[in-house]
Amino acid sequence: MSLSPPHDLRPASATPRVPPPAAWLGAAGALPFITLAVFAAADVAGARDFHLFALNAYAALILSFLGGVQWGLTIAHGGADGMWGRLVLAITPSLFAWCALLMAPRAGQLPLAAAFLAVLAVDLRAHGRGLVPRWYRRLRWPLTVTVVLSLLLAAAA
Repeated sequence: MSLSPPHDLRPASATPRVPPPAAWLGAAGALPFITLAVFAAADVAGARDFHLFALNAYAALILSFLGGVQWGLTIAHGGADGMWGRLVLAITPSLFAWCALLMAPRAGQLPLAAAFLAVLAVDLRAHGRGLVPRWYRRLRWPLTVTVVLSLLLAAAA
């Protein structure tokens, strides 16, 4: 299964543009992080704890989604060699996110931010091994920075 379109004739060193659907949906997915972090920091409507919880819940969902990406990559590219380890790694973000949701809302942001950085490291490793499209790193970096900064803003609220 090819991860890049057959018409992509750029040299391997060139990083292609992020496809517009992925760019737009990724940016749209970052908006709740930004909005909830700002609302928590500003204590909009006196509902800081609600906004912190909502931010943690959304972060947990997105971490689970990113783990699902890794699961999909593993089953799409994997033979049996190393599959156990890669699949365990793929479910780890969901388990970690669930544990963060069990914490008090104010306590969850820093562990969630760390988890997003860890998942980025896994994604960059997959990029280096050619397991993701060449544009994937270009999508993940700014989204992860946005998410981590949002979580840190909320942690400081």
